[in-house]
Amino acid sequence: VWLDNFEDNANKWTAFTTGVGGSFALSAAACLNGGKSGLLTTGDTASGTNYITRHLNIPVLTRLGFEFSFSLGAGLGLVGLEMRPRNGTTLYLAQLRYYPQTDLLQLEHAGGTVTLNTLNLLGGITYFHTWKLVIDFSTAKYIRAILGNKEYDISAYSLKASADTGAPEMNVTVQ
Repeated sequence: VWLDNFEDNANKWTAFTTGVGGSFALSAAACLNGGKSGLLTTGDTASGTNYITRHLNIPVLTRLGFEFSFSLGAGLGLVGLEMRPRNGTTLYLAQLRYYPQTDLLQLEHAGGTVTLNTLNLLGGITYFHTWKLVIDFSTAKYIRAILGNKEYDISAYSLKASADTGAPEMNVTVQ
């Protein structure tokens, strides 16, 4: 699923920022490909959360993977990817998180949270890390997570699910 390379504009994304100074903008300071990247800047609150989200047409509820690249700026507390498909009766949640302060890569699943690995990722805004999360909505299970050249078999874990009466849609969030 191709989402964005941020070469055009940021209007395809909805940004949520907290704290004074929190923002989302395009930046040419560090780019993986092309001349721009999306830059999330945290606000002045210790518990501030900044993220961008994008609504997509609901895909066929089978295997689906999302990939994005990120760099680790100073003071970053969390990098996360969430997929939230809803089919009119069920809201599913697929969530992978990396905590730079502790180097933990964690997966949220129906039974709670599991640590997949303790990492040692290089910091700095010019060094990008790429990860991918693959899930199967037809079975409500995770398939695999990939970070750099390391693949994790997460097929033993189920997606979180809850009752939902909202219109069918797909929401992807990058934190």
